[in-house]
Amino acid sequence: MLKKLPFLLLLLLTCSKDRPINLSVKSSNLSYKKVLEQFPILQKKHASLYLQVKENDIGSYELKEVLHAAKEKGINISIWPLLQVEQGPWASEHNYEIFGKLVSKTIDWLEREHIQPEYIVINMENGLAQMDSIKNFLKDNDHTSIIKVLLNNVDRERFNKSVEEYKRIVNEIHDKGFKAMITTYPFMVDDFQDEDPDIQDLANVPISGGWFKKKRSGCASPAGGSHGSPRRSP
Repeated sequence: MLKKLPFLLLLLLTCSKDRPINLSVKSSNLSYKKVLEQFPILQKKHASLYLQVKENDIGSYELKEVLHAAKEKGINISIWPLLQVEQGPWASEHNYEIFGKLVSKTIDWLEREHIQPEYIVINMENGLAQMDSIKNFLKDNDHTSIIKVLLNNVDRERFNKSVEEYKRIVNEIHDKGFKAMITTYPFMVDDFQDEDPDIQDLANVPISGGWFKKKRSGCASPAGGSHGSPRRSP
């Protein structure tokens, strides 16, 4: 089936003998025109869609067309907002101020357009620039440099501040009548087992504090890794 979904990445797949498969896909660097072309197969498979929305797309006709078409065809759709590449593009410990502004811009527009996505998704990852440098160190088997980079991320005061700011952002989403979901690396679950935020602080992912319901996605994506899905509902 994935061959019928070009450029769409499998995100969540959960199943059991007693219930049907629940399929969700996410669009990544896919034009809205291409997204619309996938709607027949999404309908057929009763699949939900996690739609990547770049900052400059908020308010565009193309985005509005996709969201209204999804509603008309009964496709559950969640919005996954991204900053400019040089600013993240994902949410992290370093960019909570500008990411908060992006979320406010997104939900204000959705409210004006009377559009209700299933979730506003906050994808938390380390910044792309640092991740690229870590990948380069890995290619060179330079593990010492990777450790230095990660240890330089540790700043508990900044981390705690960012945790509080993301709590505020999630509360703002809820106050506007929307639901929030946070996605991140699956290895973050270690912090919830030993009840410290050490790995989060190393990776610039401030999700500590138990202010959401935690859920682990069912399987890894073929694109190279599943994100766990801690989520908070009203």
